[in-house]
Amino acid sequence: MSVKDYVMEFEMLSMRCELNEPREHTITLFIGGLNKEIADVVELQPYVYLEDVIKLASKVEKQRKRDKLNASRVFNSKPVVASSVNKGSTSKWNAQQNEVGAHRPQAEETKGREKHTDPQHPVRS
Repeated sequence: MSVKDYVMEFEMLSMRCELNEPREHTITLFIGGLNKEIADVVELQPYVYLEDVIKLASKVEKQRKRDKLNASRVFNSKPVVASSVNKGSTSKWNAQQNEVGAHRPQAEETKGREKHTDPQHPVRS
């Protein structure tokens, strides 16, 4: 149930029951009927009147809807596949990858491999 629908229901039931409770008790009753996730956030905010609580609850509901929409956009987006990256790209990522390989010293590339120019005297590079 949306906050707007809940407010209408709460007001209608309050009139039917002729609810004449202190303001703090009415607010407690209202918060108790809210969606738990919304109520948890509203309870952390300062409020004085029921109208303040209603505005807060509406804002929280809008934020939650927006966040759910944004989350679904992230999960529905197409992933970038490595093979689809242009090898001739001039992006910083590709440049950095190329630089890493380009700056490797020659000694590291042949490290551990022996050159056999003379079978009796192996030479290490």
